[in-house]
Amino acid sequence: MFHIHWSEISEKTYAEILEPLSQDAAFELDEKVEALLDRLKLYRFFCPPSKIHPQLRNCIITKKIGLVYQVDKQVVSLLYFYHNQSSMQR
Repeated sequence: MFHIHWSEISEKTYAEILEPLSQDAAFELDEKVEALLDRLKLYRFFCPPSKIHPQLRNCIITKKIGLVYQVDKQVVSLLYFYHNQSSMQR
């Protein structure tokens, strides 16, 4: 099992995405993120690599929200969450 590390930026960007959501929508998104993190704990390369930055991996959580992370041995480092309007090119 791999360790998940939240960077300060990932915590901040996740909070910024959750803030304008209704309580139900925030809860639904949080459940999806937790399910993804559970998968990443078992399969660190679960999401595909970025085409521009192959050392980074890009997960699509919903149609509008994604996560960029990096793997370093036993640690999955969450770098940032993004809304598709400001998404990283894949």
